[in-house]
Amino acid sequence: MILRRLTKALRPAGRLTGASEQRLRLALELAQMSTWEWDVETGEAGWSRDAELTAGHVPASFGGTLESFLDHVHPDDREHVRRTLLMAADEARRFELEYRLVLPDGQTRWRTAVGDVLTDDGGRATRIIGVGQDITERKEAEEKLRQAEGRYRTLVEQLPLASYVEELDAESAVYVSPQIADLVGYTADEWVSDPNFFASVLDPEDRDRVLAGFAAMHESGESFECEYRLVARDGRVVWIHDAAVVVRDPAGRPLYAQGYMIDITERKRNEEALQRSQEQLRAQMHQIEHQALHDALTDLPNRTLFQDRAEQALLTADRERSGFAVMLIDLDRFKEVNDTLGHHSGDLLLREIAGRLRRALRESDTVARLGGDEFGVVAPGLSDSSTARLIADKLRDELAVPVVVGGLTIEVEASVGIAIYPDHGEDVETLIRHADVSMYVSKNTHTPIVYAAAYDHHSLARLALVGELRRALESDEIVVHYQPESDAATGEMRRVEALARWQHPDRGLLEPDQFIPLAEQTGLIRALTSYVLDAALGQCAAWRAEGRDLGIAVNITGRELVDLGFPEEVRKLLSKWRIEPAALELEITESTIMTDPPRARVVLARLSSLGVRLAIDDFGSGYSSFGHLRQLPIDVLKIDRSFIQNMTEDTGDAAIVRSAIDLGHNLGLEVVAEGVETEEIKRHLEALGCDTLQGYHLGRPQPASRIAEVAEPQQPRRAAG
Repeated sequence: MILRRLTKALRPAGRLTGASEQRLRLALELAQMSTWEWDVETGEAGWSRDAELTAGHVPASFGGTLESFLDHVHPDDREHVRRTLLMAADEARRFELEYRLVLPDGQTRWRTAVGDVLTDDGGRATRIIGVGQDITERKEAEEKLRQAEGRYRTLVEQLPLASYVEELDAESAVYVSPQIADLVGYTADEWVSDPNFFASVLDPEDRDRVLAGFAAMHESGESFECEYRLVARDGRVVWIHDAAVVVRDPAGRPLYAQGYMIDITERKRNEEALQRSQEQLRAQMHQIEHQALHDALTDLPNRTLFQDRAEQALLTADRERSGFAVMLIDLDRFKEVNDTLGHHSGDLLLREIAGRLRRALRESDTVARLGGDEFGVVAPGLSDSSTARLIADKLRDELAVPVVVGGLTIEVEASVGIAIYPDHGEDVETLIRHADVSMYVSKNTHTPIVYAAAYDHHSLARLALVGELRRALESDEIVVHYQPESDAATGEMRRVEALARWQHPDRGLLEPDQFIPLAEQTGLIRALTSYVLDAALGQCAAWRAEGRDLGIAVNITGRELVDLGFPEEVRKLLSKWRIEPAALELEITESTIMTDPPRARVVLARLSSLGVRLAIDDFGSGYSSFGHLRQLPIDVLKIDRSFIQNMTEDTGDAAIVRSAIDLGHNLGLEVVAEGVETEEIKRHLEALGCDTLQGYHLGRPQPASRIAEVAEPQQPRRAAG
């Protein structure tokens, strides 16, 4: 009965025959579509239950009203379905929607419904009739696709569908459902009346292939499915997924073909977008790999890639019975440039040095930045000392050309140590160590030095320095300086960062880069960190007793992050100095977390549970991602100084800084900018909404007594505990 009403509504001027009604029924069954109707005036609703029960799509019975049907609609979709039907009745217009039905066994099935409105002579809606189709498999496929492709895949949205029927000996369809007009703008009458119409709207590039496919289906009786393009009335190109089968009589004789067409233009666009996304992903992965193996400042290979290139050179030398050279280059007095002109000028100088080294060497050579002001060179095929010295002299001469930085002319000298395989070592580690020994000799001779066993006493000097550092920790030669971190909005000093210095009895005040690497290499870094943490918390307690409410930030290393006992050590020190945990901020770098991520997460979680604030230091120079940061109990994001110092000149760095601030705020983190060295940078950061600023422009690292002079005393407060 419902199908008859639907047929009557679809019948154009009475031209649809009984046979066509049968074909329509079969077409609907082929498309796994059911029919339904709703009497707007009485509220009664009917559904072609046989078709639904056969397909197992809906409950066996849901009453005879719209409300009883809505009871079976998923609660999240119920109001949407109700609104859509009422709006269609109110506006007397066709509608389409997707919704979920909940079956008696608890299953949820997705369905699509397409309906039209019958009106009385006054244009008032009296009845809504339509068709529905189970789209659960399509929805499940979309969900799997979404999960597989993540943010680089968008869901295929609801697709219009047109049914058609073809005589096997005819060149075009004898029936096309009205939805064809929605697909391509041509009416069903236009489609059916012209035998050549289908061919005329096929995209020329698809025409021969598609027509041949349909001809083969008519001849063989096999089903046919393909994708092609149609040119719509308005000139749009519409992608179609077409599926057709040959309907046979009980004896197996072919009667006619029927099928449906679905607009898949959006899916095609999504596939193209996915392809573009995959290309972007490959580019990003290549970029990530590049960043992992290259120095961010100079874009030279880093220590990891340098080591790999040296290993490859060793394998090649063994295979070809040749040699290669390893050179270590250290810039003399580079620290003076940083201290006098600032880190920004030092960075500019390092970039210039990197470019000169790259230009001076062969394409087969590798030049890398190993850290700070130290560079390394791997020179394949170089096996004699005299040639190695000539290349090293060439590099020194290249570097000796004055460099203009910040309006000042700077002369650069370099110490170069050389080790040659296999004369000076049979493995990469030994070659690098011997080149390092030679480099320290070169600092005294001011000429490139090729390794000789006689130079090993310089290694003993470094061992002596290790002993002195151990003694320094025991005799309080390590002093702590403090650099202010100020509120960007008010200028108020929020906290200070504790930075270690070595008051050496013979060499004077040593900067961290002169002993921290040594501590890391020898295992003294753990004791050094504990020393600085204890001293900093003691100073914090002293300031608070004077009424200066300053927080304290202390850097920790990968050694602490893999030590499950470290959180307990922190708890005891906080208790010792009666400092509330929130006053202590522990700074970690992205790379230290990657030393042992599972164990690091455990340690960080325990520290966070104490109430200690945790900060990601030098953010942007490592491998953190949005997803990774969300998994860590982080309170503060400190943007790496390399981006801050160039942000007023480099739009790329400015964009990175802006994105980092937005990311931090979106994660609910305080954002700190390091390396603020000019008023212009300070104003830019304030405009971007950065929370806290740190850098030479606001204050250099200085002893606690100097900090006390600039920190405003506040009302004295009782210590925690």
